[in-house]
Amino acid sequence: LGLLESAIESGIAGGDFRLVDPYEASRVMWATMNGLMVLHAKRTEEITRQRLPRLIQIAVSLLLDGIRIRTP
Repeated sequence: LGLLESAIESGIAGGDFRLVDPYEASRVMWATMNGLMVLHAKRTEEITRQRLPRLIQIAVSLLLDGIRIRTP
């Protein structure tokens, strides 16, 4: 989690990410990915090996779009 938090801090410092709390944002991102893995392990949502990579891709995209600075 420290590595993710550092990456978010770097993104903020570089002007790529909007101002968010890096600690909180990294934990939300981790929790999202962890949740997908739990669903996959329990197969409660019929997540198969073929669908899991796509769901992870969507989650990462949604999370990054949430912290990325929007340019007009």
